[in-house]
Amino acid sequence: MKLGKQKKIHFPLFFVTVYFLFKSYALSHSGKDFSELFLSDNNIFDYENIKNLIVFGSHYPIDFIKQYELFYERMSHGKKYFDQWNGTNTLFAIYLGANDINDVNYINNNKTINENLSDIINIMFKKIENMYEVGGRNFMILNVFPIDLAPVNDSGKYNYYKEEVLYFNSLLSEKSKTLFNKYSNINVIVYNTHEEYKYILRNSIKFNFKFINKMCKFNRKNKRRNCNKYFWYDRTHITKKGNTILAEDINELLKSINK
Repeated sequence: MKLGKQKKIHFPLFFVTVYFLFKSYALSHSGKDFSELFLSDNNIFDYENIKNLIVFGSHYPIDFIKQYELFYERMSHGKKYFDQWNGTNTLFAIYLGANDINDVNYINNNKTINENLSDIINIMFKKIENMYEVGGRNFMILNVFPIDLAPVNDSGKYNYYKEEVLYFNSLLSEKSKTLFNKYSNINVIVYNTHEEYKYILRNSIKFNFKFINKMCKFNRKNKRRNCNKYFWYDRTHITKKGNTILAEDINELLKSINK
């Protein structure tokens, strides 16, 4: 976690770039979902199926770059919703990277995987800096969870995800520090999703999870299971209960910062 010199983040929190875990819990407790304001004209898409891809997302309707463009078009100075947020009361939460890490393994552009991951991080932070330039001052960035521990890797086929995630997260941390040191009036919070997942998995009894390696999603009769005993919902996503634990931890972090 890294904080800027402003020190205070004032509630309510307006999550502008939101991954579905916030929609399942934190938004209902922490503030208003501005995503729905600037995405309202694009409601032909299922909101929770919007993928937060950043570079290799041309086959998805709204990637991170498009989300930024929608924000700028609708919420920068003089635009429709510009008077509903400001740099003091607004926290930009950004959670992406897992899909990109998966996709770079199938991209043939004469670059190494690490070079592609570095490009993704550079573009990501360029857009964050663009948000700063139009008034954003508080940013929370969630790093990537340990994909190698997810059911997608139950056979060990994707063990290489471990090193790729660690590399991506290390770049994210370095860039966050650089951004923090560049401006005197910016707050940059890095939430360690990676370690929180590992903590929950190590302490499954504490959180009342019975199944930490199996996924819940559907049984063979196509009937939904009760997922309360499962950490993983499907091959890479966690259950609503898992998301709630994560969201509550994030809320506690934000409350501690706001004191």
